[in-house]
Amino acid sequence: MGYSGNMYAQATEVITSQGDLRRGDSSGNPERLAIGSSGKVLQSNGTTESWQTLTTADSVLTTAGDVLFENNTPELARLPKGSDADVMTLASGLPSWVTPSAGGGWTHLTTKTLTGAASLVTDTFTAKNYLHIVAFAARDSADTQGWQFNDDTGNNYDNNRSYNFGASTVRDDKPCISTDGINTDDYFHATFMDFINLAAYDKYGYASDQRQSTGTDGSMDTQQTSLCWQNTSEQITKITGVDHEGNAINYKENSFIIVFGRD
Repeated sequence: MGYSGNMYAQATEVITSQGDLRRGDSSGNPERLAIGSSGKVLQSNGTTESWQTLTTADSVLTTAGDVLFENNTPELARLPKGSDADVMTLASGLPSWVTPSAGGGWTHLTTKTLTGAASLVTDTFTAKNYLHIVAFAARDSADTQGWQFNDDTGNNYDNNRSYNFGASTVRDDKPCISTDGINTDDYFHATFMDFINLAAYDKYGYASDQRQSTGTDGSMDTQQTSLCWQNTSEQITKITGVDHEGNAINYKENSFIIVFGRD
């Protein structure tokens, strides 16, 4: 028994290869939809069907660190990985990687720790607009202590010291920022300095200097100091422990300087 008409047309009149499908054309007549290539799926656009590559994360992402997001099409899209330390932000409603702007968190710039008696000098570090410096210094023999920046030996320093919150003393005649002396009975001598380190301005800030005695009373002496390095041509990128005349001091093992900075 044979049939004629669109609905019952012989499949062999349309299909020619393994995997072919029969579908209706724009006039409703049967036609052949050839088999798609490997990995494709049958997809409708609302009018007709076709073989399409299936969009998956694996088909969009190509490199370790890529991020999958929805673009303006909208469709799945690849955001290539950024550089180390980049942060993700939105630009025109879409994600992107950018270099962090100024005003970010504190960055560790350098640490110098002595493994034996030696001068306490930091490595040269990157100039930052704001510095926080932590220093621990210990010494066997009596000496005074100061801090010198960028090996400056001129009289470019000015500081006002208040010892144990008492009377203040102004020092502006020595080639260093002066703090209190390191004596033979000191257990430790710690200094905490915060500097405004802007280019084209004098460098100024505040220091807290603490000294723990090994005496029987175990007392703690404290010195507060306002600091100024009168240099507008360069930012601070190096710090050295010196005496009040700017001469190098040999400190004990495990003395250290740590410098943090931010813009």
